[in-house]
Parts: sequence; structure tokens; C-alpha cells
Amino acid sequence: MINFKKTISLGMAAIMFSSATGIIASADLVEPQKFDHTNANYTITKKNNGNEQLIFSINNCEASKEYDFKIPLKSGERLVPSKNLLGFDTGEALIMSGDSVVGIIDAPWAISANGTSIPTYYKFNGNTLTQVISHTCDDAFPITADPSVWQITMCAVYITSTIAGFALPIAKIIKIRKAIKAVGSIRLLASIIIGCMQKKVARDVLLKMGGKVLLEVVEMLTGLDGVKANCDFNLK
Repeated sequence: MINFKKTISLGMAAIMFSSATGIIASADLVEPQKFDHTNANYTITKKNNGNEQLIFSINNCEASKEYDFKIPLKSGERLVPSKNLLGFDTGEALIMSGDSVVGIIDAPWAISANGTSIPTYYKFNGNTLTQVISHTCDDAFPITADPSVWQITMCAVYITSTIAGFALPIAKIIKIRKAIKAVGSIRLLASIIIGCMQKKVARDVLLKMGGKVLLEVVEMLTGLDGVKANCDFNLK
């Protein structure tokens, strides 16, 4: 049995960066709009698999606290906060078409130069997603942030779609919502499911992470054909 933290880390890496395996439907890289080049800067790094990652740095407390990203949505698609579907906020953004979830955007993060987490969240305005970073002059600069707007996980999308489309009885949907709330995000639940399908996560670890409800949801989801098709793959 391997360490649970390592399982989650590997699962996240596979979800975010293994587009060659067909696990991810990646959108084009989304660059910031009207960027504050005077007090901030950003870099684009190409990953080994060809994907690109954008990370931006806030250099001082005069920098803007808001950074806009125009998401290339298809006709009929819209951006909504996770709270609209789950009833609570995981920090993630959902791309929806009608009642279906077609994409998930990671919760934003921002870290100061001394490793302190800086409060950050999304604002929604049509197809523009704004990352708000609540930095102050007391923070250690530069502050590094990554909106991760191009990372879309088919496993997480499928799990979320079971909620949006009421594909399961309401009692089971409520349990899935509780499991997401227990672990903190849709993406983390997807990573746990992936680890469990590879038999790399022990039952007692699930109980510690999210209690009985997480255990029940994992057992339920790993038995669904749709989850097997979208979440069962070999980590590279």
C-alpha cells in the first residue's frame, strides 16, 4: 500500500498533465486580459507532454488585485461557480451547457515569497473569469499565482455530471455532495476515485479523509460504468 498523499499527488499529476492519454479535454491556453505589466508579470512554460502552463507573479502591493481571463466558451456554454450546483463553494468554476457539466476549472491559488497562502477567489462575468488576489503591503513579494484555467478533467466532469443531470437517485446525489464537501473539491474526489480504482488507497484512509460518507460514495461510484470509463486509467 503506497502513501495516500503520494497517491493523490500522482492522481493530480495525471489529471492535469497527461493529455496524450486522452484523459483530458484541454482548452487552449487562456492568457490574462488587460494585464498589469507595470507591477506584475507572467510566464508561459511548456510541459513535457506539450501542454502549456501560465503562472503570474505580483511584484509589489501597488499591483492590481484582479486579473481577467476570457474563457473560450462554445455556443450555449456558461461559467458558473461550484456553489450553484453543489450548494457550497469549493473554489472551482464549472463550465456548463444546459444542465450538463462539460468542464471544470481548478480553484485558484496564490503563494507569497515566504510560502504563505494569500486569499484568492474567482469572480464571474459572462465568459470572463476574474481571479481576485487579496494581497496587502504586509505580504512578502513576489506573490505567485496560477489560475489553471486550461485544466479540464473528464473524471471530475463525469462525477459532477451525475449531480447536474440527476443521473442517480437524489439520496445518492446528496451523498456525493457531502463527500465533495468532506474532501474539499471535486477534483480531489476524482483523484481519490482514480487511486481507489487502482487499489492504491486503503479503506481506513478513506474513513480518515471523509468518514463513512466518503467510503460509501467511493464504493458507489467505482461500481458505475461511466466512472470506470472516465476514471480508470494507468498513471504514467
